[in-house]
Amino acid sequence: MEYSEMAQEEGSSITLERQNDVITITAPGVGDYILKCRGSTKQIWLCSPISGSEGYDWVVHGKKQYVDDGVTMGQWLHMNSGTNLSEVLNTELGLEMEMYFG
Repeated sequence: MEYSEMAQEEGSSITLERQNDVITITAPGVGDYILKCRGSTKQIWLCSPISGSEGYDWVVHGKKQYVDDGVTMGQWLHMNSGTNLSEVLNTELGLEMEMYFG
């Protein structure tokens, strides 16, 4: 299930648009979140109307490390603070979803 579909199930009016390596999440009353995916370096850059611009690295470790249908699962963690990208988006967008990316 897509992030925008999960958000809509929670009653949110958030929309998501993807063009190549750029994802735009539009949150009415908050603004646009831009996610720039850099697959070659396993990084995502988030431009948030609340927290500003921050980079996240793909990290596979600890309890979150497992394989599902042959895909290694992990988390996007902030380069310096270790903050989880899912937690940032959930907090700023007022959602309660746990997301894993593969």
